[in-house]
Amino acid sequence: HTTCAIVSLGIILNAKLLSNYYLSRYDNEDDEDDENKIVEFDSDDEEDMETLKTTLPFLTEAKLIHIFPQYSSRLTIDKVLVEGMGLDQLGQVLMDFGCKSVHVEHCSNMNKQTVSEFRDLCRRTFTRHNMTIDHAIICNFDLWELQTGIEKGHMSPIAAYHEDSDRVLLLDTFTDESWVKVESLYKAMATTSAKTGKFRGYVVAQGTPVFSTSGTRSRNEIDLGSVNPYNNSPEGSMTMNNNRNRNRNRKSRHRKNNSSIDFDFVFDTKQNYNDKQISQSQQQQQRRSSRRLSKKLRLYLEFDSENGQNLWKETQLSQYHQKYLVVEYFQQQTATNYGLVSMAIAFNAKCIANYHNDDHKNNNDGYDSDDELFQINEDKIIELYQSYYNQNLNNKQLLNVPKISKLLSKGMSLEEASDICKLFGCESVETSYVYELEINQFRNIVKDTLKAGSRDSDNVLLVNYDLYKLGTGIANGHISCVAGYNEKNDMVLLMDSMWVIGKIWVPLSLLYESMNTIDDTVGKYRGCIVLNGLPLLDDE
Repeated sequence: HTTCAIVSLGIILNAKLLSNYYLSRYDNEDDEDDENKIVEFDSDDEEDMETLKTTLPFLTEAKLIHIFPQYSSRLTIDKVLVEGMGLDQLGQVLMDFGCKSVHVEHCSNMNKQTVSEFRDLCRRTFTRHNMTIDHAIICNFDLWELQTGIEKGHMSPIAAYHEDSDRVLLLDTFTDESWVKVESLYKAMATTSAKTGKFRGYVVAQGTPVFSTSGTRSRNEIDLGSVNPYNNSPEGSMTMNNNRNRNRNRKSRHRKNNSSIDFDFVFDTKQNYNDKQISQSQQQQQRRSSRRLSKKLRLYLEFDSENGQNLWKETQLSQYHQKYLVVEYFQQQTATNYGLVSMAIAFNAKCIANYHNDDHKNNNDGYDSDDELFQINEDKIIELYQSYYNQNLNNKQLLNVPKISKLLSKGMSLEEASDICKLFGCESVETSYVYELEINQFRNIVKDTLKAGSRDSDNVLLVNYDLYKLGTGIANGHISCVAGYNEKNDMVLLMDSMWVIGKIWVPLSLLYESMNTIDDTVGKYRGCIVLNGLPLLDDE
């Protein structure tokens, strides 16, 4: 997540490089043409990008990180990889990479006038753009304000403005490209950074350079002495200019030669998280924080965070929640025991719901109000599983139920989880593979199951998903209970029993995507299980 500014810079440089390539094809076609004639891009002229990979020096995230120290005048790459980049720092970096001028605007005041000014800027920028890509806008905004369910500041460039719908095309390098209302984007920019305490905003770069692999700034030599942070700019903004006429005879600062770098990949607008950059200071954080491997990468929201708690309060006002699943949640101790632990959470929730149910107060179920409720922990669910397994060895309907040794060594698949729920005595077990479901169908399953089990926890939804798709950095399948659905934000509350993740809010679309994967151990798609009529387990 910390490289969003670098990735945005790469998108702009690559776009300028590509536009310059196409424009160069028109240079000598008609000498009598007006030099100010606007050249529009014709998709029929577009070459195969695979061919352009071998001819144009496109930048990737990794290559930008590699050459960053050779261009940045004030910011180290180590600091960027650990802490990210602020708005003012991005402005300086754009200058360092050769932009003629850069204007930084902090959105400290949101009103009709400021939103209108930003709208006019987008309209002017993309009216004059055409193929030259001479101007660029990079926005610094709060992802949470755009209802992504992610608590992070972020930077992404704008690619277009659609006047009829009053939307801009935001090339979000973290989630996906999307059309966003101008007012919504400005609201997301008019937030403060928890790290710096400053308002977020946007950067307008003019004179985008055609990036060269030579290792020197052949087009726009930068004189840092010409940077005037106040340059008659309005309050909350800063303008920088490159002086190309001064000190031309001065020797440029010594830099490494980049000729050995092989620029042979087209830049991808998504950030790459395969190579983790973890500093020593990060490794020395508190135990809980250091355990969360995806602190900067995750695409989910912690239940215990302020926003997570607010979502839960909202959700409790609806019928789409099962509070006893949250109450009875506990974490697994064995890495592969996620399935049995999730079932134990569901069985405990059923037990405590039954105990507190109004119908139970007559003590018709044989419970005494002073009796201690039977609680299942991880060791107990393993013991119960072995007992039920031994009792059903001759049950032909449960022949595919695995031995406990296999579960503890490899975990369980969706089909195995379904059979195990039947083994424990669930009255109804309905398994659905994600390829059978549209996202709206899955959403209805979530809502219907949570509503049906809201009072007595007798209906529970288990989901089988790929952790890696949630931005955890862990390439494992998991099975967890769903304890809530926030309809306003379209997010589900997932009871992940893994200790590095815990109770989390996940966008429903992201959960659906993480379920739309193949379990490599069995070669089948993942999905979900709806349980009805959960048993009341006991020692006997």
